[in-house]
Amino acid sequence: KKNWVLGFLGIAVILFNYLGFSYSVKSAIMIALGLAVSFISFRGIVKYKFIARTKKVEEDAKNIEKI
Repeated sequence: KKNWVLGFLGIAVILFNYLGFSYSVKSAIMIALGLAVSFISFRGIVKYKFIARTKKVEEDAKNIEKI
């Protein structure tokens, strides 16, 4: 799902350059799209690291119980 959103945001970046908006409107739209892409990407990274860290803590807890 995330890849679809990023794909559509990428297409929007390409199209907004050719739609004839004024420079200030185009700049605001590009900044908003850039922030959206950054937010989605970083959220995925944080989620992945959180899951990996949670699994590591669970494995460590199991290893401690074995001792």
